[in-house]
Amino acid sequence: MTAAGVTLRVPSRVLLRLLWADAALALAFLFWLRIPDSHTWEFLLSMLILAGLVFAFLRLHLVTLQALREPAGSGYPQTSAAALSPARKPRRLSYLILALWLALWFFLIRAAQAFFYPNTNGRRAGYWNSRLPPHLRDNLPYDRLVRWQHNLLEILLWWVLPTLLLPFLIESVARAVRTLRERPTWRVLRRPALWLGTLAAALAAFWLTTWLNEWVPGHSTATQLTSLILRYGLIYGIDTAIYAFLIAFIAGLLAREHAGGNPVP
Repeated sequence: MTAAGVTLRVPSRVLLRLLWADAALALAFLFWLRIPDSHTWEFLLSMLILAGLVFAFLRLHLVTLQALREPAGSGYPQTSAAALSPARKPRRLSYLILALWLALWFFLIRAAQAFFYPNTNGRRAGYWNSRLPPHLRDNLPYDRLVRWQHNLLEILLWWVLPTLLLPFLIESVARAVRTLRERPTWRVLRRPALWLGTLAAALAAFWLTTWLNEWVPGHSTATQLTSLILRYGLIYGIDTAIYAFLIAFIAGLLAREHAGGNPVP
């Protein structure tokens, strides 16, 4: 598969490992939530298991990011991007770097949500409505501003933030903090291909997830329960595949920038 001149190739072993390992981690996390903590030893056991789950999550996604970032995983020949290929075994610093990037991402998400929704009644839209001239309030009623506010927040969370952060995250797990000082990583942000690619991925994930989530075939309890399990399993598989191909796509753009040839449109 080719997009914007970038060959997309996600090895099946990488995708299958991501699918079953993420599912196993989710089930393990549900098990962790049921561990009692009324005694000291139970609390310590709970914290130990949580630390193991966090380590397993970081290692899984470090290995995935590095595998998709390698020239073989990105569909590029060794001669054009050999310098980009990281070691297969994640370095110790990579765990900390990935954890810091994820913490920054979470902080930015919470900050955006707090800005747009200071409380549950959408007060920010009410403030904007109160500042409008009287002749505009009929054309821009409160309900419309709330809808625009929600749409703007969705665009920020599912398109703008991933586009800005993913190139640095992908590079950082292999090149450590040096990636913040390298111009090729910054140049990728100016490429329309990057923004269009992340937009396509976000729209595909959003549309397919919404459609499958709202589609309820049959009326019996057994049919709806079976449908629920199958639909959520399909949503999980599709969204995971979209994530993997998006990482491979961005890795390909980064490889071309570092190679210095065949400029990305």
